[in-house]
Amino acid sequence: MIDGQEWTDPHACAELLGDKHFYHGNISRAAAEARLVQARVQRLCKATSNVFLLREKDVGKQYALSVLSPQPEEGDYISLDVNSVTHHLIKRAVRSDGTPGTHFTVNAVRLRECRTIYAVLAELSKPDGERMHELRDLPGLPINECCLRPGVAPTAGGSEGDVSG
Repeated sequence: MIDGQEWTDPHACAELLGDKHFYHGNISRAAAEARLVQARVQRLCKATSNVFLLREKDVGKQYALSVLSPQPEEGDYISLDVNSVTHHLIKRAVRSDGTPGTHFTVNAVRLRECRTIYAVLAELSKPDGERMHELRDLPGLPINECCLRPGVAPTAGGSEGDVSG
């Protein structure tokens, strides 16, 4: 479910995510990397944050979480090295009979308690000691700041904002 609605209609899922500032829709891996790096270059994100965006891979079935992490040796993101971007596959679990499950997986790790994409993102934003044990070694975690999609204006509080216009 997303926002309390069952994830049975892929287009309904995309519509529910469509107004979220972290959701960039159906963009390529390279486009995601470019947007994350550009946000860092323009200093729209904190230098110490793991900056993320969510993109669609397969309508309503698979998403990729792209994360730009600080480069420890430099302490800043200004280097345009896209090697500091990691990508994590988020999918709805599938039962053994092939029907959709009620929870999600991240890189094939089952998140049995995460029944919405928002619950997945909340789990991935937890500090190392609080996040699921199976997720503790994933690079780019915890996610802690979103990369705004084009058309979203930053607010005084940081990277959160609404679609302008």
